[in-house]
Amino acid sequence: MSNIDYILKKKYHKYKTKYYNIRGGQVGTSLSSLPIVTLATCALDQWSLDFIGNLDRIIRSIKIAKNNGAKYRLGPELEICGYGCEDHFYEADILKHSWECLAKILDSDLTDGIICDIGMPISHYGVRYNCRVYCLNREIILIRPKMFLADDGNYRESRWFTGWSSEKIHILDRFKLPQDIKNIILEQRRKVTGKIQEDENIYVPFGVAILECNDCTIASETCEELFTPESPNVMLGLEGVDIITNGSSSYHQLNKINFRHSLITGATAKMGGVYVYSNQIGCDGGRLIFDGDACICTNGHFVNISEQLTFKEVDVITAKVNLDDVRTYRAGIVSRNIQAAEHKLIVPKIKVNFSLCEPNAIEYNSTVDFIPIPYEQQIGLAPARYLWDYLRRSGAKGFFIPLSGGIDSGSTALIVYLMCHYVKEFIDTNSKSDNEYDKKEAENMMNDLKKIIDNSGEKSLTEARYNEIKSDPKKICNRLLYTCNMPTKYNTGRIKLYAQGVADAIGSYHITAPINDAFNAEKNIAPNIIFYKDTEEVKNHDADWELGKYKSLPQFETYTYKGTEYKVDQYEIPTWVNNITLNESPQPAASIPRFKNKSGNWLEHLAIQNIQARLRMVTAYYMAQILPLYRYNEDYYFGKPNYESYKTEVDKILKQEVKEGQDPSDVNYEEFLPASYHAFHKEYLARANKVGYLLVLASSNADEAIRGFYTKYDASSGDINPIGSYSKKEIKDFLWYYANEKNNTNRNFEVYKYILTVTASPELTPEREEKGKKLIQSDEVDMEMRYDELYQYGLMRKRDALGPLSMFYFMLKQMKDRKDNSAGCIEVVNKSGRDPFGRVLSKFDIKDIKAIDVYNKIKTFYDYYCRNRNKMTSITPSIHATNYSPDDNRFDLRPYLYPYLKLQYDDMEQIAKELDKKGYFKQ
Repeated sequence: MSNIDYILKKKYHKYKTKYYNIRGGQVGTSLSSLPIVTLATCALDQWSLDFIGNLDRIIRSIKIAKNNGAKYRLGPELEICGYGCEDHFYEADILKHSWECLAKILDSDLTDGIICDIGMPISHYGVRYNCRVYCLNREIILIRPKMFLADDGNYRESRWFTGWSSEKIHILDRFKLPQDIKNIILEQRRKVTGKIQEDENIYVPFGVAILECNDCTIASETCEELFTPESPNVMLGLEGVDIITNGSSSYHQLNKINFRHSLITGATAKMGGVYVYSNQIGCDGGRLIFDGDACICTNGHFVNISEQLTFKEVDVITAKVNLDDVRTYRAGIVSRNIQAAEHKLIVPKIKVNFSLCEPNAIEYNSTVDFIPIPYEQQIGLAPARYLWDYLRRSGAKGFFIPLSGGIDSGSTALIVYLMCHYVKEFIDTNSKSDNEYDKKEAENMMNDLKKIIDNSGEKSLTEARYNEIKSDPKKICNRLLYTCNMPTKYNTGRIKLYAQGVADAIGSYHITAPINDAFNAEKNIAPNIIFYKDTEEVKNHDADWELGKYKSLPQFETYTYKGTEYKVDQYEIPTWVNNITLNESPQPAASIPRFKNKSGNWLEHLAIQNIQARLRMVTAYYMAQILPLYRYNEDYYFGKPNYESYKTEVDKILKQEVKEGQDPSDVNYEEFLPASYHAFHKEYLARANKVGYLLVLASSNADEAIRGFYTKYDASSGDINPIGSYSKKEIKDFLWYYANEKNNTNRNFEVYKYILTVTASPELTPEREEKGKKLIQSDEVDMEMRYDELYQYGLMRKRDALGPLSMFYFMLKQMKDRKDNSAGCIEVVNKSGRDPFGRVLSKFDIKDIKAIDVYNKIKTFYDYYCRNRNKMTSITPSIHATNYSPDDNRFDLRPYLYPYLKLQYDDMEQIAKELDKKGYFKQ
């Protein structure tokens, strides 16, 4: 017999019977016990399209829930396929593989005695829905489609899914199950009844419904539905649902968790009830980091909360909840009861012959307090958690950072160290746990770490050496992080000192690679350009191309590679091309590009700086490819007699065979190796070919991205940018937090105190003298605005959606209020630099401020913003972490070619002049 009373009925079109229009009675519990139900929810580290891995984590979560005595298990949104599949959701394969995974769950004892609420995509009548699938005792009892889709911020759900219409909320469709699922269900029924069921189509309810079990009621909403003004939990609460659940994929933003908690506690505080919340955790393959935070809340108070941004892959929490508390709490809310009594019952109910309450139970969970992670710690923890997933899933062997010794690259390096610290802490804590599942988590992490550290995959490290490395986060960091300082002659000695200081503090594998010779070589290309002479010989042949004289070119030859035949171009160069006369006279010395303070112009000044900046990106990727090989040789070969003898022989061959002026790398020394070295050489190449690569981390902040104050393809370029969502202010707060002695136990981060006190500078130009003082290049001078101003512009532009004119009005009011309150002094409203509304305040000199000054500041910002917005199309993807991120590709969708904003500027200027005539700031 099925768990739902009508599942075997042959004839029905809609589940709209009298049963669904009346309130079902609640079955009482024993007078000697309390109606206590054990609920489980989880945070899973799912990965888009990793069906096998996702299924394994789902199965582990169900086993843990059952082991803890739970009768209901909730999982994240779209947990089978992964939330971030994006345009892969268009593919039929996604649906097929999701059903395939669900079939494996149903074709086992996993759902025996427990309701499993699983997220997956489903197509119903040709429309794709984001669904919750309720499974019990190897059957599906309900498919609940999502009603309200998320389409703000980074969400694009309506691109792939359709929301279930609210007009259909009072009815249930029937869904025809796929053949594989039907076979599993029929086989299960045969085992239970002993009868062979006729081969018929099996339908399950599809729509919004309440599960009415023997002793309680359950219903769900999905992710965004919690955040909507008219959330389904309001309707469900008025219909008397005891337990409301939410399988979610809510990504991390600074302090977003506080808002999420306020919605969960608020939903149950005003109407009573139990709210169970699940979420993803980690990186699922895109820019987002999910923060976990699975929780269970009763009557406005949490009874259990999972660890935020945990490094676990499967984090399951359970709670024993007393349903009498819910019913007593609701009885005391008179206004809720009046509305519930007058509420028209519209949600269908499905009677499920299953009891969730435990017999003879009297113990249940007490309330717990939520202790938020300080926002400075979140700045480091969130990208650290992301980078761990990125590293172990990418197959890379570590990270490479161009380390300038400044705030941005120093903070990126610290984030990687924190990743190593949390990995070590996680292994130590969970490997000693009495819980077998926690021990398994620690074992998995140790295996991942060992695989990364052993950069050839051939066990180049001994077990003793590996144990030594994993015992200290600095030693782990030394294996996973490579840092490189790349100075030119324009860099001061401090950057080498601070870069080395950061490397010493975190333990990274640090090198210095001067790029001055490369810089000079690149710069001197300009005066050595060779120009073609405009000769008659060249002109006479121009027509030959137009007339198609060379259409027979190229000629093709075939080439076979791994069984496939390819065509290879074989060009025949006309003889007249080789006879072109070239002007090989070098340009005069005056054409060598120069800095502004060396008689150069602005274009030259920028070009020379950009050469240095871009060389650092090229060098970074070069080092990221060759350093792992050097490290492998260091681990596996250095000091071994056969390797040392081999290297001596190679050096000897190169000395003999390299001609004067010849590049040693052009000599194929293998041809000259004695036969006794051939076997070793073959083995060495085979091992070296398996050595991995490093991921290059970019280091540029959100303020510089908004202003466009960076060079395309410089240190702002890499594989991923951990700090690209953060402002300079937040990065400084993060560094101060860890440089503080009380927050850096057993860590020597004193160097960051020095880094934080020096002038932010790219050091791409020579020092200049002014009034007898030597001055270095300054970010804020070059930008013509301060970082704290940029931060406020960024907030107003994105978070507050203010255009130039609205921004001008806001700044006028802000400056007027501050001038009135500060009596002409330069003050910030409070120590945090924030006004009562949370907006960060700029340190304007307001002593003699005029409206025209505010106009000029806004205009300067928008001039640079519009001019440089095109750079955002090529900027490195950053980990999303704030609500004002300028990421063009996902979060901040705007044009990249802007006009001159003449009307906006004219309006602002006119208003400013009129206000100054009226003495606006003197009133």
